Amino acid sequence: MLEAIVHLPESELRHSLARLQAAEFLYETRLFPEVEYTFKHALTHEVTYGGLLQERRRTLHAQVVDAIERTSAERLAEHTERLAHHALRGELWEKAFGYLRQAGARARAHLAYREAVPLLEQALEVLRRLPETETTIDQAIEARLELRSALFVLNEHGRVRQLLGEAAAVAEKRGDHRRLGGIFSTAAISHVVEGDHQAALDAAQRAQIIGNDAKDSRLLASANEHLGLAHYQLGNYQIAVEQLRAALAFVRDVPLHGRFGRASHPWVQPRVFLAWCLAERGDFAEARAVAEEALTIAKTAGHEVSRIHAQAALGQVHFWRGELRDALDNLELAFRSVESADVPLPLVASGGRQAWLGLVYAELDRIDDALPVLDSPRERSEAQEVRVLLCAAQAYLTAGREERARDMAARALTSSRQRGERGHEALALWLLGELTDRLDPHDAPAAEAHYDEALALAEPRGMRPLVAHCHLGLAKLHRRTGKRTESDEHFAAATSMYREMGMTYWLEKAQREMKELA
Repeated sequence: MLEAIVHLPESELRHSLARLQAAEFLYETRLFPEVEYTFKHALTHEVTYGGLLQERRRTLHAQVVDAIERTSAERLAEHTERLAHHALRGELWEKAFGYLRQAGARARAHLAYREAVPLLEQALEVLRRLPETETTIDQAIEARLELRSALFVLNEHGRVRQLLGEAAAVAEKRGDHRRLGGIFSTAAISHVVEGDHQAALDAAQRAQIIGNDAKDSRLLASANEHLGLAHYQLGNYQIAVEQLRAALAFVRDVPLHGRFGRASHPWVQPRVFLAWCLAERGDFAEARAVAEEALTIAKTAGHEVSRIHAQAALGQVHFWRGELRDALDNLELAFRSVESADVPLPLVASGGRQAWLGLVYAELDRIDDALPVLDSPRERSEAQEVRVLLCAAQAYLTAGREERARDMAARALTSSRQRGERGHEALALWLLGELTDRLDPHDAPAAEAHYDEALALAEPRGMRPLVAHCHLGLAKLHRRTGKRTESDEHFAAATSMYREMGMTYWLEKAQREMKELA
């Protein structure tokens, strides 16, 4: 590197280095395959660098960029951060922008989202120094969407809104409707995370219209995926299934490998959401097949974030059906992956892996394992998402922490009603029925009212597992209050549904509980 930038004969260069080493300014850090040196004291480096004229510094940085490009032409991807650093200080603005984006993409690929953010922010700053052309306008949109992807994973939703607004303004100014459609689709998932599902539907529908007009398969895949997610959150499971199947039909035209401008893989995430919908409806065989397919695709594509999402979704499907050991294996794998990466993946995509893992531990009577997971600071911060609140509430109920469970279930009920999440509202009401029956056994009418309200919401949405749980809750409640006929009717309904859906674990548990009451 020195030979490439100082323009001295090799013998003279080595003599100069030897003098600096003898004066204890430098020392050797490596001898093979080539000698490397570093400054003995950081202050020496700072003073030397500070003593250079600004123009000399700029020239040297530019020469370093040129040297790395010439000497490592086949391995430039390994040096993107160094190249970005020197291009920035060498005022090679076009190269600086390109290398900063590449370094940001490399960091995102390794789940280093906190490292990606400043790189991509610098890229946007550099872009302002370049002339405004069609190319730089396109790059301004793309760089904002890449930065948005990293910030979304870090749950920085205020900044995400700002970036999407800026990108939309640039696309509208240029009349680029296809890009504008992509921005609308991207905005939809941000609205979902913030609980504004009507805004999410509106944005995704605008993207869908643009996609249809442009016959753009990638945009239609994304728009239908986010429509499906919004309908899932609203409890419209059948509509969600239809939209997600449509997304999967369009996604065939999207390449398996590549950069997608989003944190999750477009082949995987619709399958994750579809598996959730199918499991809520008790279609477990298909839900499992879809989740396993998502996991296989994520592994094949080498997309680690999507692999975590798919692994968690498969664990969730197993739990819904009552296959606890399989649920535990998959959720522990997902949990360990996130812990090792230290990445707070988006709630809407993760489904709250820790809460689910705590629930499985509790159901397996591993309370000492369940409570630390549920009480961890990370899971408490995730507890703003309604589905996570409900999952944690169920786990605390199973673990015998009824007061904590009731608090979380009540918060989930309030939040689900505010957001219009009818499926989640039904789950919250069922949990409050269970908790009222346990904590206030003399207030049977209140418990029964919760179960009845839950049934009224769950039945038209096809939430068969929850309907079965409600019938079992009413069967136990009526058995305790001496209403044997009503109890038998609800128990028969519950057991019939458990058998039909292959929920063997829940069937056997129900039979044990009713036998104890007898």
